Amino acid sequence: VQPILAVAGGFRGLSKNAEAAHLPLPMPRIRDEVSQLVAGYHDYLAALEAQRRVRQDLNQSEQLRLEAQHMLRESEAQLRDVLNELPVGVILIDRQDHTMTRNRKFIELFGYEESDVVSMKLWWRLAHPDRADRKHAHDTLNAAAFVTDRGLHGWSPRVYPIHRKDGTICHAEIAGIDTGAIFVVTFVDHTEHRRNKAQ
Repeated sequence: VQPILAVAGGFRGLSKNAEAAHLPLPMPRIRDEVSQLVAGYHDYLAALEAQRRVRQDLNQSEQLRLEAQHMLRESEAQLRDVLNELPVGVILIDRQDHTMTRNRKFIELFGYEESDVVSMKLWWRLAHPDRADRKHAHDTLNAAAFVTDRGLHGWSPRVYPIHRKDGTICHAEIAGIDTGAIFVVTFVDHTEHRRNKAQ
C-alpha cells in the first residue's frame, strides 16, 4: 500500500508543478504489479527530465541565435559607419548579384538611394541606359580584369561615364575586387578633373 500511496503522491506533486525537481521513489524488493507501477512512475520522471533538457537546449539555442543576430547587426552598423567615412564611393555586392550596401559618397556621386539599385543588373541599366554604351563599358571592364597573387579576381581602375539619377553624366574611376564572399567596388569622381583638363 505504501508504494502505491507514494506513487499517487508523486503524480499529485507533478500535476501541481511538473517543472519542479521530483525525486525517484524507492523500488520495492518484490517484483510485482506494485514494482511495475513504481518503475512506470520513474520512466515518467525520466521522460519529463528529457523534455526539460530539450526545452533548455532550445532556449539556449534561441539565446545564442539572438546574440548572433545582435552581433551581426552591430558589425553591419560598424561597417556602414566606416564606409560612410571614406572619401570615395563604395558599393558591396553579394554572390547573388544583389547590392548589400552602398556608402554616403556613392549616393552623393550618383544620387541613387538604397531602393534604386537593388542589383548590379539594374545598376548597369541605370548607369549605362544606352545598350551600345553598356556593351562598351562591359568590354572595358572585362579588359581591366586581373588575378591577384592570392587568386582573387579584380578589375583595374578605369574611368567610365555614369548617368546620374538627375540625368547628368559623372565620369568616375571604377575599380573592384572579388573577395570570395562579396564584391567590393569603388568609385572616384573624375568629372571635375576631366573638365579642367579639357579647358
